[in-house]
Amino acid sequence: MWDQPIPRAILAGTVALVLMAWKGPSVLAAARAGSSASTAGIVTEGAEAVSSISGQRARRHRVALRYEYHVDGRTYEGDRIGLLGGTYATRDQAAQAAAAYPLGRSITVHYDPRSPSRACLVPPASLLSSGAPIWIGAIAVCLGIAGWYTSLHVREQLATRDR
Repeated sequence: MWDQPIPRAILAGTVALVLMAWKGPSVLAAARAGSSASTAGIVTEGAEAVSSISGQRARRHRVALRYEYHVDGRTYEGDRIGLLGGTYATRDQAAQAAAAYPLGRSITVHYDPRSPSRACLVPPASLLSSGAPIWIGAIAVCLGIAGWYTSLHVREQLATRDR
């Protein structure tokens, strides 16, 4: 059954919907935080590169830091450089990113005005505001149609060859 193009398309669509439901809210939050307000902040715990093992012994490297910022007279704390991703391929890359945030450094914090506790230091809005999700979706649809058409064409050729 799964060797047919329609069930494969349904499976791929289901996987895409699950991923959108799972990651969609954080992507939207990232868009809001990245494209909205910003305020001054200060690094309260110096950044350091942290490595961990996840999955099948794959190493993940990230930057651990804490910062403080104020919105409408209220104090907030954050620990994210970016709302999306935040991991590095090597420990050296994470250490290089951490070096940019020493203890006591003044920083610009980007936050969501609807929920100021959602904040980051590097706004990801450029990816979302550029229309990238629309282009990625359009490319995925085109690839799905091309795959479906190719499988029909190959099946037709095999059927004529076997006659």
